[in-house]
Amino acid sequence: MRIAFGIRNAVARVCASYLFAMLFFVASLSTQSSNSDLVLLNAHVVTLNDKQSSAQAIAISGERIVWVGGTDEAKKLYRTTRVMDLHGATVLPGIIDAHTHLINLGETLVRLNLKDIPTEKEIIERVKQRAASAAPGEWILGWGWDEGKWASNYPTNQALSAAVPHNPVFLVGLHTFAAWANQRALELAEVNKDTKDPENGKVLRDEKTGEPTGILLNRAQDLVAKHIPPMTLPQAKHAIQLAALECVRYGLTSIHEAKVTPLIVQAFHELVREGRMPLRVYAMLDGADKNLVDEWLKRGPEIDPHHQLTIRSFKLFADGALGSRGAALLEPYSDAPQTKGVMTTPESDVYGLARRALQAGFQVCTHAIGDAANRGVLNAYEQAEKEVPDAHDLRLRIEHAQVL
Repeated sequence: MRIAFGIRNAVARVCASYLFAMLFFVASLSTQSSNSDLVLLNAHVVTLNDKQSSAQAIAISGERIVWVGGTDEAKKLYRTTRVMDLHGATVLPGIIDAHTHLINLGETLVRLNLKDIPTEKEIIERVKQRAASAAPGEWILGWGWDEGKWASNYPTNQALSAAVPHNPVFLVGLHTFAAWANQRALELAEVNKDTKDPENGKVLRDEKTGEPTGILLNRAQDLVAKHIPPMTLPQAKHAIQLAALECVRYGLTSIHEAKVTPLIVQAFHELVREGRMPLRVYAMLDGADKNLVDEWLKRGPEIDPHHQLTIRSFKLFADGALGSRGAALLEPYSDAPQTKGVMTTPESDVYGLARRALQAGFQVCTHAIGDAANRGVLNAYEQAEKEVPDAHDLRLRIEHAQVL
C-alpha cells in the first residue's frame, strides 16, 4: 500500500533541525606529525568520538585539524608552532543547521523586531516610534508577533492605522504564515471588501462590513507584500552577511538555506567571491519559481569542491503551519472544525518536480507539517523513485513532518 511505504520510510525522510558536523579527525598521539600552523592549549575539547571523548589540545594545519590530545603532549610535539591558550574554554565541532532562512534572519536584524512583545498596544507603540523617524510614505516593516498564540483572537488594523495613518505598515508573523497590515498598506495594494481570497490564502474580514481587518493568512500575504519595494542586491548582501555573522557567533558553521531566490543566489556568489561568507551553504532553490527550476534543471547542480556554496536542491511547500490552521490534516481541526488546513502544492506537482529533479541529479526538500500533507508528499516521492530507479543518492526530504 502507498501509505505503508510512507510510514516505513518516514524516519529516513525527516530532516533533523540540527546536526553536528564531525570535523575532528582524531588519531593516536604517537603517529602524528609535528607540522601545524596553530595549536590550541588548555581547552575543554568535546570531540564526539567515543574512543577519545575529551581532550585539552588541538593542532591545526591549513583547514584541517590534524591532532587532538593533551596539553603537555602538545607542548612537546609542537614547540615552534603558533600557540593559543584558551584557559579552559570549551571547543566543539561546528554545528550544521539543516533548515534555515538566512535572508529572513538578516531582515529581522534590520527590521522592527516584535518578537516576545505580548500585547497589541505595545506593538503599535513600537511601530509608532519607528514611523516617527521614517520618511513620508516609507514602508514600516516588522516581524515576530506570534500568529500562533494570537490565532484565536487576531487583532484588527483599527488602532494600528490610527497610530500610523500615512506610512504603510506590514508586520509578518513569527512563523511567516500570517501578516498584519494597516489601512494605508491595504489601500496601496487595493485590498478591500471586493478582493477575493487568493488560492491557498485568506483575507480575514469584519463580520458586519466585510472589510479586511488587516490580517492576511498564508498566500494572502502576497496581496500586500508584492507592493513592498524589492530588496536590492546590496541590501540582500548586507542582510545575509549580518545573519551569517550571527550564526557563527552561536557556533553554526554550515547551513541548509531554504527557498533561495535568484537574488539570493547572486548575493551568495558575490559574498563567497569577496571572501565575506563565513558559513558553508547548501542552497535549496525556490521550487515555486518555474523559471528558476527550468534554468537549474537545464544547467545541472553546482557543487563547490571547497563546500562553500553548493546548489543542488529545490524547496517546495506542501501546506502551511498548525498555528495559522494552515497545515493540511486528514481530519478537521478540533478548534476550527470548518477547516482541515490547506494543501499549497498538489501531490501531482510534488511528484512532477521530484521526478525531474531525480533525473537531473537534484534533491527535493518539501515542507509538510500536517498528516495529509506528509502522506501526499511521501506518495509523490514513492512514485518518482519508482520511475527513476537509477537516480544516484536520492535523499528526498520532508522538512518538519510534525504530524504523521
